[in-house]
Amino acid sequence: MAAVAGLENVRYEELLAFDSGAYGIAFDLRSDELGAVLLAGGSRVREGDGVVGLRRLPELPVGPEALGRVLDPLGNPLDEGPPLGGERLFSLFRPAPEIIQRQSVSRTLWTGVMAIDAAIPIGRGQRELIVGDRNVGKTALAIDFVAAQRPGDVACVYVMIGQPMSRVRALRDTLERAGCLSNTAIIAAYASDSPGLQYLAPLAGASLAESFRDSGGNALVVYDDLTKH
Repeated sequence: MAAVAGLENVRYEELLAFDSGAYGIAFDLRSDELGAVLLAGGSRVREGDGVVGLRRLPELPVGPEALGRVLDPLGNPLDEGPPLGGERLFSLFRPAPEIIQRQSVSRTLWTGVMAIDAAIPIGRGQRELIVGDRNVGKTALAIDFVAAQRPGDVACVYVMIGQPMSRVRALRDTLERAGCLSNTAIIAAYASDSPGLQYLAPLAGASLAESFRDSGGNALVVYDDLTKH
């Protein structure tokens, strides 16, 4: 967190830019100052740095070009690929649709796991919790879900929260070997990243999935995992 004084007319959750090149989000609005959650580059912030409000909420470039890529929660590439074009931007703080606007669950999301598909099938539009002790195969099960969508009409978004860089690379390699990386976008906030950036990771994954939904498609989102959120 950083205490910022002197900024006027700043909105809640507005993106802030520091002279050091760091970014933050306005969260704790007070009469004489505000508290900003620091994102990338937060370690460079020093007392007395200048701060400006960018008059916009944190956004993520969305679209089919995100598939096959590894991105941070703000859409910056974490792989060797070029930056995304940014023709379409989705706010990370989009409101959820009202209940009356949501469609009934009527189609099955095939997971590729016979015991689940036969006994407790998951419908498109539902959520499912994968819970268990350490090293029992929770991540492997989630990867099976993603692999089962190839080929098909379901885009996949795999969100890694607070994981080491080595695990993110291992996931990318696993998806590539399974032939489903081209249908999957990986949103990653490393364990070494700021808590603010880790906080944004699930929101970024949801926004990217909603962009596929709003374009008439379907999306599967995996959060690995929310204990660090």
